[in-house]
Amino acid sequence: MIETAAGVHRVVNARMADQIRLMTIKRGYDPREFALVVLGGRDRSTGWPSQRK
Repeated sequence: MIETAAGVHRVVNARMADQIRLMTIKRGYDPREFALVVLGGRDRSTGWPSQRK
């Protein structure tokens, strides 16, 4: 059960990072030039893995 939850967490984080990246690129910005600031909600548990890419 723990491994399944960890796998789901990794998939959700990867999809979130992809969407942030795509949205940023569609707006004409290079996401490598920005820092991700994580506020509210689940904060570091989802934001930190997303910014490692």
